[in-house]
Amino acid sequence: MKSLLTLCLTLIANFAIGQLLQWAPQFANENGSITITANGASGNAGLAGHTGDVYLHIGAITNKSTGSGDWKYVKSTWGSTTAPKAMAAGTNLWSYTIPDIRSFFGITASDEHVTHIAVLFRDAAGNKVLRNASGADMYVPVYAANYRGQVFTKPNLIPEFILKNEAVNPAVNDNVTISFSSSISGSMGLLHNTNSVSGSQTGTSYSATVKITEAGLQEFIASTYISTNNILLDTLRFYVSAPTQTAALPVGAQEGVNVNTNCNEATFVLFAPGKNKVNLIGNFTGNDWSAKTNNQMYRTPDGNYYWITVNNLNTTTQYMYQYLVDDNIYIADPYSELVLDPDNDRYISAETFPNMPAYPAHANVSGSKNGFISVLKLCEPKYDWRIKNFKRPAKEDLIIYELLVRDFHEKANYQVLIDSIDYFKRLGVNAIELMPVNEFTGNDSWGYNPKFYCALDKAYGTKNKLKEFIDLCHENGIAVILDVVFNQMDAFGTPQGKMYWNNGKPAANSPWFNVAATHNYSVFEDLNHTKDATKYLVKRSLEYWVKEYNFDGYRFDLAKGFTQKCTNGVNETCPVSSGSTEDYDAQRVSILKDYYDYIIGKYPETYVILEFLGSQNYNNPNSEEAVYADYGFLLWNNLNHTYNQATMGFASNSNFSKMVYNSVEQSFKKNAGIGYMESHDEERLMYKNLQYGNSSGSYNVKNETTALNRQAAAATVFFTIPGPKMFWQFGERGYKLSLVYNGSNVAKKPPMWNEFAQTANKNIYDVYGKLINFRLANTSFFSKGKFLYNFNDNGGLVKTLSIQDTTENDLQMVVVANFDVTSQTRTIQFTKAGTWFQYVSNGTGSNANGATATNFTVTNLSQSITLAPGEYHVMLSHNPNTYIFMGSGLWSDVKNWSMGKVPPDNLSSNEKIIISPTYNGKCVVDKPVNVSEGARIYIAPNQKLEIKNN
Repeated sequence: MKSLLTLCLTLIANFAIGQLLQWAPQFANENGSITITANGASGNAGLAGHTGDVYLHIGAITNKSTGSGDWKYVKSTWGSTTAPKAMAAGTNLWSYTIPDIRSFFGITASDEHVTHIAVLFRDAAGNKVLRNASGADMYVPVYAANYRGQVFTKPNLIPEFILKNEAVNPAVNDNVTISFSSSISGSMGLLHNTNSVSGSQTGTSYSATVKITEAGLQEFIASTYISTNNILLDTLRFYVSAPTQTAALPVGAQEGVNVNTNCNEATFVLFAPGKNKVNLIGNFTGNDWSAKTNNQMYRTPDGNYYWITVNNLNTTTQYMYQYLVDDNIYIADPYSELVLDPDNDRYISAETFPNMPAYPAHANVSGSKNGFISVLKLCEPKYDWRIKNFKRPAKEDLIIYELLVRDFHEKANYQVLIDSIDYFKRLGVNAIELMPVNEFTGNDSWGYNPKFYCALDKAYGTKNKLKEFIDLCHENGIAVILDVVFNQMDAFGTPQGKMYWNNGKPAANSPWFNVAATHNYSVFEDLNHTKDATKYLVKRSLEYWVKEYNFDGYRFDLAKGFTQKCTNGVNETCPVSSGSTEDYDAQRVSILKDYYDYIIGKYPETYVILEFLGSQNYNNPNSEEAVYADYGFLLWNNLNHTYNQATMGFASNSNFSKMVYNSVEQSFKKNAGIGYMESHDEERLMYKNLQYGNSSGSYNVKNETTALNRQAAAATVFFTIPGPKMFWQFGERGYKLSLVYNGSNVAKKPPMWNEFAQTANKNIYDVYGKLINFRLANTSFFSKGKFLYNFNDNGGLVKTLSIQDTTENDLQMVVVANFDVTSQTRTIQFTKAGTWFQYVSNGTGSNANGATATNFTVTNLSQSITLAPGEYHVMLSHNPNTYIFMGSGLWSDVKNWSMGKVPPDNLSSNEKIIISPTYNGKCVVDKPVNVSEGARIYIAPNQKLEIKNN
């Protein structure tokens, strides 16, 4: 007992400040004892200031383990107080002794041996956990009984799976302490840059204080002389920088990489105010991924920027590089266009990202130390855009398909989207909005955890594949909008985070972040948009994706978060807090207008869409959202709950009027609200239909066919309302799995393409397609026509609307849908007498209750109609007779026409044909077609029409 107490006291007395773990003996073997002592204020500081009990979550890594994560013989479950309990050993210190390692873990197999003890120190509940500063678990090596070797113990050891020393940052004339231990007693000595340090020491441990006399590489060689042919050696190296030189930034250089016109020279620029020195490290000739005098960067006179020019580069080498800041912070370039991720790239298939650069296999590089690495290839060939002058759809005509590449198809890549162009085209959408595709955390994500704002995440494919998809969309009249996340970053591990980080959160001197969010919607780390560095980052990103990829616009996630108004309680950022994030915020308006002005000033037709979703619009033409609408923004307009109430068959809160831009409920002066029934954030309508749908007698919304039919009904009173619209992927076929399927809203969802084979699901797609194609073939009708509606129905569930426009061949439209679960009789108002046409209908009767494609006569403009539950009708004053060629090949082939609708051989005066073949396709007129005066044939830009000699 006395010897054990002495051992513990010795450990505590010698515990280095900041040392996370220390253990004795230093070279423990599996048949002996070991005492492990932890400093709760070091590493991630997970137990700093903790005064309660501390337990060990402990297991063994053996030769049977598959890797560092394969813990075996774990002693207890997480959060259990039956786990081994540590002994308090001083302020923030706890220790635990294992008398016999094999016996402790209960290992009996003779061919299984312990290589590491894996351990975490935690509080009783497991809410406070001590681990490495990197977030990695802690490991103590276990050696064979006859092991012969040495280890440097100072600089402090970092107890990761592969043991290493902490980075040190001395200056010239500083003293540093170097210590090492040997597994065998002998005569121990130390060389510093080939010079002997003091005298030899006999035993198993050595320590000396060394003065650094010159800058450059410092090499220490530890030796233990046992006998002539038995000498143990180990080497420690670190770099001591020379004083940073000051030089003005080269003219025209900006943050990131600046390549000269000859493609043989690049100037690297890093914004790093308050830092002392920066080195450019990488696979450049003579660089060796380590700090050297010749790769130390200049500092600008204002102290904000570091830069260096590298010469003798070439266009064939794939350069990989990082910035080493203050000798211990390794970061990728914040403006990288391609980064390597040591943890996640291995899971991306070669099919998705062929010829992906390998993470550097170099003695001076490790994933845990270096993290993300930038990739640069000079003057790569430019993508040859086929469509160089795409004409974007007018804002009010947008029909947007919101899409998450990860969940659209099992392959989850851009090639799948390219292969699906006919699917989008037949559906008729004129815009696709991609959820975030810039570098995000991991590979399996919605993308709202951004890491790099100018790097394409490799999980979905290469730069050129994304460009090919956008080019193909443009060729088919489809704009592509990018969802961007500037409210927050998942900053841990990013350049901005690593340079200015303190105790698990952004440091107070961060040029980009708030220490804590000012508003109550925040996730991850909150960007401060009043800071110049943040403004520069956002504007560079906005310009980049339009210039490089030809994106047509942006959707700003969580636009309410662009605020410094403190409404989230008192925290490190906010000494006082008052009001609500929903309140009008003039500073936020100014910030968002500034970003709008910047991108519109450079690319005037760019869409700028805000996810603001304010609560101050009702009868308020001066609401913050109304200000944005007047300025030129588009804004998300969420009616998920309202439409779902209707589709489920419940009258309360089922008034669609907010979908109308100038209604009391919305109060806009411009048609700027992008209405939607579903988005990535909302519960799926079909799921709630099936779970909670209303019923009456034999009519039950929970019946799947019935529920799907009601989704089609919702479409008729959605796409026919003037103004931009959006729908979430697979809403067009009634996707029925919950938003939280697979465990959470952000979890991966199966695409369920098998649904498309079901008649009721395919019917929704057809209804969507007919309505969208009609809508986009008659844009003037929807933008200029007289629009009347009744979505309140005196608290009922029958929705009606009508549009009159004498400029489109006197085309008029009446829409009615019964969302009740019982039959309802209403009086509907037709806008003209004569023959009317059922354009979309599920009616089974006659006249106004007739089926799709039937005609009926209206003599009395005011007519009573009894609608079955779920019955809907889109009725037109005449057959629109619009035919859309969107395949490739023969005019006579029904498969080439939207909805299988082939035009007649004799085109009458009110008929319209739109020629818009698929990519590289053409329309071949293989039969005689007589065109009457007044008939119209439109050939989309860059499309081909070939007329055979019949």
